[in-house]
Amino acid sequence: GEAKERVLELRGLLLESRVTRWGEDPYARGAYSFLKAGCSLEDPEILRRPEPDPKRGPVFFAGEACAPPDSAQCVHGAIETGVDAADNVLEEWERIRRRQARTAGSY
Repeated sequence: GEAKERVLELRGLLLESRVTRWGEDPYARGAYSFLKAGCSLEDPEILRRPEPDPKRGPVFFAGEACAPPDSAQCVHGAIETGVDAADNVLEEWERIRRRQARTAGSY
């Protein structure tokens, strides 16, 4: 359907990606994030903020470390932030397409 077509279209624009596997990572060893004593409940929100990149566009973050307090440190928190990040990527892609369409129409 339409979603699959959009994913394939976006995949063609992907510059880089990484997949990690806890079972194969000698440093993670099944670790998970936690809020250290003295941290603010706003810290995960700060981690979730996109990082601007003027050349490639914003970098979006997701994962249980970025999840709101009610779903932090949980798989469902990772999923929720992943869905949010995917929505943000699609919104950014739509902005780029609109900008390119305006630029193409100005010639």
